[in-house]
Amino acid sequence: MPYDSLMFRINELEKAKAYDQALLFVKQHLSEYPEQWFELSKELIFLNEKNNGIEDNPAIFNEAHRRGYFYFIHPRMKEYKDYLDIPGFDSISKIDLQLAAEANRKSSTRFEIQLPDSYEIDHAYPLVFLLHGGGKNLNDVKQHWQGEYLNRAFIKVYLQSYRHFDSKTFGWGNKDEKLDQEITAIYKQIVEQKKVDSSMVFVCGISAGASAALDLSLRNIIPARGVLAICPPIPQILREKNFDLVSNRNLQVLVVAGVNDHFLEQQKQMNILLDQLKITHQHIILEGMGHQYPENETKYFKEFIDGLNLKN
Repeated sequence: MPYDSLMFRINELEKAKAYDQALLFVKQHLSEYPEQWFELSKELIFLNEKNNGIEDNPAIFNEAHRRGYFYFIHPRMKEYKDYLDIPGFDSISKIDLQLAAEANRKSSTRFEIQLPDSYEIDHAYPLVFLLHGGGKNLNDVKQHWQGEYLNRAFIKVYLQSYRHFDSKTFGWGNKDEKLDQEITAIYKQIVEQKKVDSSMVFVCGISAGASAALDLSLRNIIPARGVLAICPPIPQILREKNFDLVSNRNLQVLVVAGVNDHFLEQQKQMNILLDQLKITHQHIILEGMGHQYPENETKYFKEFIDGLNLKN
């Protein structure tokens, strides 16, 4: 079956808490998907943990390391607390972290451009950068932000951080010198190669990607007109009140979050700090939503653009 169909079935069983059936199902099909071995190994690890069979997971870790994969296995992380007494776990962790460090040393920020429908080479288009959440990647963010308005009117740039979570997923940092340099280079390359309306540059992201979107825009690494941040934690420069680093005071910010978002209190704190900075901002809190994308993120983006005070 197609890999997407396989994952759909696995997720169905997991949602039904049929962990033993899901574990058997993954084991039966693992060898059929050599290109997705790493992703399926993470399902096996999760399902073993749900079935209280973590003693089988060190063998998976070792096989992954043999193949060159890593999971960011840190002994201080709470999810590995139950592994600490397993013989050989300390060595597994050290090898895993060494592989992760080497991957980060070689890694770089990636981007993909999606041009507007009916793109005209001589027309100056607004530009929007789109950032994935923590523990996600380029493929994940490309599944979102696909509404008709964005696809028709904007040059879209999907960004993938250089900072590995594991072998195939990534996270974001704040005040990250390497990221700053690479994003600056990406922006320069785009405006040199495409006709961009530099007064209409925007950044959107979710979770850690939303915090990074705010950080990069507040510090003017991306000269953004506005940021749409979905479920963001508070950026470090605001949390630590490093207001001297905020050089883009004309920025306008829209935060969209669920009433059950675990970062909601941080967002309320951020509202106070943005007021102190005299940065125009709005905070929409959606009933029945947690830490996730809203049902139609493009709708909120269009409303944000339509409501911008472009005279600022």
